Amino acid sequence: MNDDDELKQTQPQPEAGDPAADDDMGAIKVADEVLSIVAGLAASEVNGVYGMSGGIREGLTDMLGKQNFSKGIKVYTEGHTVRVEVHVIITYGFNIPDVAIKLQEKVKEAVESMTGYEVTGVDIHVEGVKKKKEKSQIEKDDTDELVKKWEEAPDEPKAEPGALPAPQEAPAPEGHKEEAPAEVQPEETTGEGTSGGDK
Repeated sequence: MNDDDELKQTQPQPEAGDPAADDDMGAIKVADEVLSIVAGLAASEVNGVYGMSGGIREGLTDMLGKQNFSKGIKVYTEGHTVRVEVHVIITYGFNIPDVAIKLQEKVKEAVESMTGYEVTGVDIHVEGVKKKKEKSQIEKDDTDELVKKWEEAPDEPKAEPGALPAPQEAPAPEGHKEEAPAEVQPEETTGEGTSGGDK
């Protein structure tokens, strides 16, 4: 046996999935932004999370109309391990510790399953509590109110449901009286003044 063969036998062989095993094919590195997006999407799926809390940068992004899935997430990577910070606003009425535990579990599971990185910790920072968003008056369905008004309308001819309304005449412009057309009186005919008759 030569010296190279002896050296290979004494060195521990890397296991599959170990970053050292990637040397033959190349390394796989997941960008911190991707880790943040995965964590942010997972966090937003947890019941009781009103929204993510970001700083000034995220506020400007929101004002510009851009969607930022990594809002409120900070990641700290070292090799193939990651520590995640989640900054959230909780919906009023939910138990904050219960929501925080669900957040930790969901974020850890999502990051590990999608990236293969080991999550060493998920720190939750609750930065606010807000009431659930309610529908504005504009968004509410007012069909029932319209039907009620239609049913209570004075005795106007009502069309069958689903039928088109009867056309209505447009009102005359102000200051302009519409006169009824004058009736045309038929001329009486007498024998006088007609041609071809005897006098």
